[in-house]
Amino acid sequence: MRRTRVLTTLFVWVCAATFLHAGAVAMAHTREHLLAGQIAFTEGNYDRAVHEFRKAVQAHPDSSSDWLWLARALGRKAENSNPVHAAFMVSEVRRAFEKAVALDPKNLEARADLLEFYMEAPTAFGGGMDKAREQADAIGRINKGDGLLALSRIAEKDEKYAVAERHLKTAIEIDPTSGRYLELGGYYHRRKNYPAMEEALRKSTDAKASYALAMALLEQGQRLPEAERLVGQFIAAGPPAPGDEPTLAHARLLLGKIQARQGRRQEAAREFRAALQENPNLKDAKKELEKVE
Repeated sequence: MRRTRVLTTLFVWVCAATFLHAGAVAMAHTREHLLAGQIAFTEGNYDRAVHEFRKAVQAHPDSSSDWLWLARALGRKAENSNPVHAAFMVSEVRRAFEKAVALDPKNLEARADLLEFYMEAPTAFGGGMDKAREQADAIGRINKGDGLLALSRIAEKDEKYAVAERHLKTAIEIDPTSGRYLELGGYYHRRKNYPAMEEALRKSTDAKASYALAMALLEQGQRLPEAERLVGQFIAAGPPAPGDEPTLAHARLLLGKIQARQGRRQEAAREFRAALQENPNLKDAKKELEKVE
């Protein structure tokens, strides 16, 4: 009788271990598709990214994060398609964003991206400022600082620039972090208020602040050696997370532009080639390389 119990216990342990191993393998495969999709997204291969993210959501249909990345890849693919094909993709993009939010209403990135979609898409394709405001309200109930950022984006879209700036400054009062100063600097950059932009970005320790400030200096044609050092700081901070932007390819492209502006064509060409190694689909790098070769 004891031997039977021991064998039964052993059988249960073996079955449990097998089940756990199978689950772990399945999860690894799901994460493998997600990571492969993020890498393809970073490389500008949006067809491949969509393919991998579809695999990820098929394997893990309840993952808000996977649906969010699928929506982003579909959106980027639409942006790079001809207008007729893009129009047919818009509804699928919207549904994927909405699915990501429905699966996890507290996913702030998904809500923020859905807000941007609603602001930019025509009403006929499911967009609308009323829907964007609903997302901003929902974001604010979860995180007040992010809610103010969302309201700022809506005010900026409505050309209520003083209101947009006030929301961002209030967000900093509530949450004086590097990310908030980066957001304020980004707003000033879009408004071409370079002095205010630099003041905000200097208060951020985020590597993206160095990249943004270098871009602004290039746009102004000022302090180019400093701009070059700033891009170097961004690159030295290490590769961004897969799917995050700006990418190393963007940084190499920006560095090449700065060097080209200074007449250093060979160095610029090297950076443009490096950008294309990182992202073979980066059209701007191809154009810039043609200019200096």
